[in-house]
Amino acid sequence: HIGLTLWDWQPHAADGPQSFDQVRDVTAVTWSPSGDRVAVGSREGAWIFDSHDQSLHHVLDKGGQERVMSGVESISWAADGGCIAAGRMDGKISLFDPDTGRELQHLEGHSSPALVAWSPDGQHLVSAPAFIPGMERKASLSLKIWDRQSGKEVRHLDTSDWFAAVAWHPTQPRIAFLSWESDLWVIDSQTLKTILKVSTQLNDRGTLCWSADDSQIAVGGRERQGGLAGIQIWDVSTGKQRLVLRGHHTKVTSLAWSPDGQRLASGEAQGIVNLWDPKTGGMTLSRPVMKTQRNLPPAWSPDSQRL
Repeated sequence: HIGLTLWDWQPHAADGPQSFDQVRDVTAVTWSPSGDRVAVGSREGAWIFDSHDQSLHHVLDKGGQERVMSGVESISWAADGGCIAAGRMDGKISLFDPDTGRELQHLEGHSSPALVAWSPDGQHLVSAPAFIPGMERKASLSLKIWDRQSGKEVRHLDTSDWFAAVAWHPTQPRIAFLSWESDLWVIDSQTLKTILKVSTQLNDRGTLCWSADDSQIAVGGRERQGGLAGIQIWDVSTGKQRLVLRGHHTKVTSLAWSPDGQRLASGEAQGIVNLWDPKTGGMTLSRPVMKTQRNLPPAWSPDSQRL
């Protein structure tokens, strides 16, 4: 099974990795803003654990011990610490109280697994429909922005393609997303106007993340021509590709930029996690985490010391 492991990213750290054996089939991970807890989504539900002693704080449920239905595709902890959003595999979205584990609100979301990300102030949530193999393409697929307090949709952007990844700018009203056809978009979250659109020339479903200084976006996947796995770093202000990072042998499925901006973590489909220097493009560490054919979602602690 695919579990959860916490690593000290330093190559010569005295402490070994912490394994959370209570969870399997992990699909998404998010840290609390204080770094003392980790919320984990899987195909079986969602949980909150203590990040230091691995004790279980809560099973995220809908009341009466009913766990999140249909499993979790994505999970995000609001910056104010007061709410966790879980994008479910049935397309619905659940908002949870981290202190009780109970569902606060239920959003209808989408007709396919929901990707979610919080705004910098934690007052709005962006969601988008992820692709399921075998699904027919719909005439219109929408990125939606929700108000946290009311639980109502306040804006939406119709597209003709599914979404591979979505991420809110860490400080500004901008949202980045990667379409299934691997176009990288940056839009204004208030007006929904396009700020940037470029073709990454990646195959299938890719992934992305913002840099810590908000000026760059890392995009990972597998290239259409040649099928090479790679990570592209794009300058948002110029729309130009700055670096291509190579070292993965199979498709890059997940990315996480450390909050201090010094490291970029990437996961691949064969269970390898690599660490990179995003300034030079050099690989600083490569570790086999587990044997799996599935996504490995890395997530940095707020202090950038644990992954």
